[in-house]
Amino acid sequence: MALRKELLMFGALAAILTALILVLVLTTNERRTPPSVITGLIATDTSYIRSGQIDLAWNPSDASDFAYYSVYASEAEITDVSGLSPIDRINNNTDVTYQVTKYWANGLSLDLSAFMEDTEYWFAVTAVDLDGKESNIGTSIRTTIELMPP
Repeated sequence: MALRKELLMFGALAAILTALILVLVLTTNERRTPPSVITGLIATDTSYIRSGQIDLAWNPSDASDFAYYSVYASEAEITDVSGLSPIDRINNNTDVTYQVTKYWANGLSLDLSAFMEDTEYWFAVTAVDLDGKESNIGTSIRTTIELMPP
């Protein structure tokens, strides 16, 4: 009888400890902050002569739980990504470059799919962690594909 009481007490204590650990894990995940903003975003080689290629580069994320980068494009300045869909996703933390050409950009909507010369485009990059938390926009970069003289 005493052994049965001890087993019941042990079982109840184990259930309480399991519940406490579960609450702590869930609370910790909710309190985690998203990765820090991406810095150093630049756009280069935006000439029409190069088929309208736009080369983006940025500093790598320092998030220890990094999952991927999201690359965004828009015809308006990007200050927030809510309502936008990324044009691409890069899964390698050290791959901090992206190329968009005049004729194709993965996932871009039809009105942006053929970048036009002398049209202003905005790009932004965010980091996403393993919990799906996305960094804020640090900087969005404006670029125009320019027709270069021969």
